[in-house]
Amino acid sequence: MVLVCFDQESNTLKELPPGARFALHVLAEGQEAIAMAFAGKGGDKLKDVPWRDAMREVPHIDGCAVVLDCTVADVLPGGDHRIVTALVAQADVAGERTPLLYHRRRMAAMPTS
Repeated sequence: MVLVCFDQESNTLKELPPGARFALHVLAEGQEAIAMAFAGKGGDKLKDVPWRDAMREVPHIDGCAVVLDCTVADVLPGGDHRIVTALVAQADVAGERTPLLYHRRRMAAMPTS
């Protein structure tokens, strides 16, 4: 299982009732522009992002370090956010891609030791 937190006013949250399917992406080094595009509110976030339909008919962004195909289990209150819990049906891991990390208002490749 995974959990994802969304602002209560998020347009994405409205598309994720229990039973809905979505893909959770761990972006890779070099995908900083995609991260910034998704950080903003509103608009078509996939407009300029290369993606494909996965077998489960949810968008998969090309070049990610990890993509998890998920089904929403529950949506719970969490202060000014909502907590979406989801079951992971499939994990696609690109072992050659270095995950992107956001920490202290900066993006960097996750250290691999």
